[in-house]
Amino acid sequence: MKKLGQFGIILLILLFGHIIQKHFKLSIPSTIIGMILLLLLLLFKIIKIQWVEGISKILLDNLSLFLYQQV
Repeated sequence: MKKLGQFGIILLILLFGHIIQKHFKLSIPSTIIGMILLLLLLLFKIIKIQWVEGISKILLDNLSLFLYQQV
């Protein structure tokens, strides 16, 4: 259940990035905006690294599955 909560935090930040991109009609992808938001939230210590560290390790370990191209 802990990993699900961490994944929820990342998805919420991604959602906020998508909302910002659509609202302001920016040409920057919403995923990049979400990563910038996550970076800012971590730098200003609004969220703690422990809150997303576990799921981040899982996502990075399985990154090759997300980049697989079908032929």
